[in-house]
Amino acid sequence: MKDITTPDIFLSLISFLMLSKQQIITVGAEHDLTATQSLTLIITDNNNPRPMNSLATIFGCDASNITGIIDGLEQKNLIVRTESKADRRKKVIMLTEVGLAKRKEIFSEAVRKYEALFDNLDKRDVEVFTRVLAQITNECPNKVA
Repeated sequence: MKDITTPDIFLSLISFLMLSKQQIITVGAEHDLTATQSLTLIITDNNNPRPMNSLATIFGCDASNITGIIDGLEQKNLIVRTESKADRRKKVIMLTEVGLAKRKEIFSEAVRKYEALFDNLDKRDVEVFTRVLAQITNECPNKVA
């Protein structure tokens, strides 16, 4: 195993994450979404409805900011708020049919713009990279998805 105390692994990871985030934000802007709206749309998973307060933690902002973000996504018919099945006091967000389609469209466009970064990797390298990222994020206690 590589010595993870050296900064190069973190710098590489941060660079990759920043590039990925910027692609989502750029494509989202082309769909009339703010940066945070774009990222919210991407990380929302109807199989695992997200409590609204978790977004405040993820984005490092006040819950009132999240309310405004969700309001904007609701006005565009991309997200709905509903009661949590586990705790009716909590509100969770889910994608509408329009939101699911928009999310898929943004992903597809971002991937098309981003795939050149993977041109120097063969199929096996991409599979290993994907598996390693999944392994790392599945072990993360504060994972986004």
